[in-house]
This record gives sequence, C-alpha cells and structure tokens, in this order.
Amino acid sequence: MQIWKGQRLSFINPDFLPCFVTLSKTNAMRLFLLFVLVGITVHTLNAQSYQGLDAIKFVNAVNDDTVILDYKSSGPLLTIIFTSNFCPYSRKYDDRISDLYRVYSNRDVDFILVNPNNGPDDSLEEMKKKANSQGYNFPYLKDPDQLLTGILGATRTPEVFLLKPVETGFELIYHGALDDNPQASGDVEYTYLKSAIESALQGQPPERGYVKVTGCIIKK
Repeated sequence: MQIWKGQRLSFINPDFLPCFVTLSKTNAMRLFLLFVLVGITVHTLNAQSYQGLDAIKFVNAVNDDTVILDYKSSGPLLTIIFTSNFCPYSRKYDDRISDLYRVYSNRDVDFILVNPNNGPDDSLEEMKKKANSQGYNFPYLKDPDQLLTGILGATRTPEVFLLKPVETGFELIYHGALDDNPQASGDVEYTYLKSAIESALQGQPPERGYVKVTGCIIKK
C-alpha cells in the first residue's frame, strides 16, 4: 500500500556520468552537492500528498463509531489535530479548537482530533470522558498503533495537518502550530490555522505552509 506520494528525482543522467571522470574529486563533490540541493529545493516546492489513509479504521470516542478518512466523501478541507488528554499544551487549546469548529463547520470544513498516546490518561475510556465534558460534535479518534501518526509525521501535541482531498488521496495544505501563543489564548496575535483555512477556501496557498510546534512530544 502506498501511503505517501511525492515526486522522485533522478539526480544523475547515465549519459552524463563520463564527465565526472575529467573532474577533480573536489569539483565532482561540489557538483554532486549542487544536484542534491536542487533536488531538495524542488521536492520542498512540491506539495506532499498522502494515499491509503482510508485503509485505517479508527474508533471514535464521541460515539464508538468506526471512522475512515475517506477522501472521496470528505469536505473541501480536513483539519486533523493531534492532541492528548494528558498534555498541558493540548488542554490549553481545547476551547480554541471547539471555537474553530463552530466557525468553520458551517463552511464544510471537517475537524478531527487524533490521540496518538497510549498512557492511562489517554485511554479510550478517558477520551470518552473528555469528549463528553467538552461536548465534542466532531470525531475524537484513537490511533493506538500510531499508524496515522507515522504517515503524517506528527511528533507533538497539539499539532495540525490541514489537508484537502485530491483525485487519489489528500494533499497537505498547512502543517504546524494552531497559533502563536500556546500559553494564553487572549494573547494570540497570529492564528496560523485559521489563516491557512481562509486562504485554502479562497483557492489560495497559505501565507505560511509550516510553523514550528510547541507542545508535548508524542510517546512512541
């Protein structure tokens, strides 16, 4: 099963190899590094897309339903937020996430919370208690084997992946922090996720495609 789709680059054409024979070792290394750097740049500029997410089945702590991330039936945008009951950073974002859902649910933006941890505070039973106390109207999914965590490359909570459905899966629009103040919602100056959603709904790329996350490390 192919779970990630990206452009593969062939750095060296076989017909070009003989020219290395006439180069000094230093110049040959410089030329090779130039090819590598060009390849990294081109790769970075190409949007990441993911296939096979619909092969993973999740348990929804909100209602015990089985949930599949089906790109064919998804809305125009899918917001996946990795979170944790235990993580203090995640808890500070509980109300902010619910507020975002209320703003964008009427605009067909899907929200999903994913808990990748397996500690006692992050058990399915504790997730159900939190979903009930928070009044979640969107899925809160358990990722016990960290399959989705590994595919997307999530490392912290809370961490956002904003995706849009494409012909064969999902394409990454934005990845990173929700906003610029993990401590106090009242002191937020820039809402990265909200800005990315607004840009995507208008068919535009986000101002920033990635913002470093401050949060708790996901336990493997």
